[in-house]
Order: sequence, then structure tokens, then C-alpha cells
Amino acid sequence: MSGPGAAERVEHALVPWPGRDITVTVVAVVLTAAVFVAVAEHGALARIQHLDDAWLRIMISHRSGPVTAFAKFLNVLGLVYVTLPVRIVIAGFLALRRRWWRLAAFAGAVLLSEILIGTLKGVYHRARPPVSLVTTTGASFPSGHAIAASVTVVAAVIALVAPGRARVCLRAPPVATRGRWSCRRTAR
Repeated sequence: MSGPGAAERVEHALVPWPGRDITVTVVAVVLTAAVFVAVAEHGALARIQHLDDAWLRIMISHRSGPVTAFAKFLNVLGLVYVTLPVRIVIAGFLALRRRWWRLAAFAGAVLLSEILIGTLKGVYHRARPPVSLVTTTGASFPSGHAIAASVTVVAAVIALVAPGRARVCLRAPPVATRGRWSCRRTAR
């Protein structure tokens, strides 16, 4: 649609509130770096391992059929067979809509996360728990499933949803306030 009188579609800004978004990003990066430093430092890792071991004992002692089935379902959602087609569909949609900045941001986030997953697993070599629900190989930290799912979902919301209340409600779970969901209440 490039003829005279054709309305140009305006692409919404990816970062509508630069100050707030930069602050949130810096805080997230600092917290993430702190976790990675703690896992790399052997003294802190020993304390973290005690928590991991206690959590593993609790999980094993409370295993039940429905919860295990749900955990295995979440495992499937994080597999490349699920995340890759979802990512391709999102990228295709953004390309068809000619949302080039959003496509570049989405593809960049996905690419960077995939590069970092393998690299960081190689650096940390953190062993997996001895009793696993699913058969897997490789190191456990950082979690490839968690990173792939998180990056896909957050990048998809940022790329596909225009800035405003809808994006805020999708990025963070609604918080119950006075018996109502905050996102529903403000959408009236």
C-alpha cells in the first residue's frame, strides 16, 4: 500500500518509557549478575547447594501423578520442538507486518539467549540433580528451558503488544487488589 493517500502504518516505540525501562533493565542485569557470581563462587555455591538439596528432598517426598504430569508438560513446552515453531511464527508475523525494529529486537533477544545458554553451561558445568523426572544431558545451570521460554514470551509480548496497560498486564501477572484483578479494573 504505497499509493497516494495510503495511510502509513506507524510502528509503536519499543521502549515508550526509556527512563523506567532502562532502570528495570539495569536492575535485572545486576540481579542476574549477582546470581551468576554467587554460583561461580564456591563458598556461596556450597550454601546454595544445601538449599537445592533441601528443595530436591521436598519435591521427591511430595511427588504425585498429576503434579509430575504437569511438570513433564512444562518440560515439553521448553523443548526446541515447541519454542522454535513459535519463534518462527512470531518472526514471520512481524516480517509480514513490516515491523522491522520489533523483528530485529525479537530475533536479537532469541539469538543472544541461545548463544549464552550453551556458553554459560560450558563455563559453569553445574551438575544436574541425581533423581530427574526426564532424561537429559549436559549441565543444569543456566536452565535452557527456562531461558528459552522466558525470552520467547517476554520478547513476544514486547514485539507484538503495543505499549500501554495491555503490555503491562501481559508482562507481569495481575496483582489482586481489593478482590479485583488490577488489569481488569483499569481496563474498564
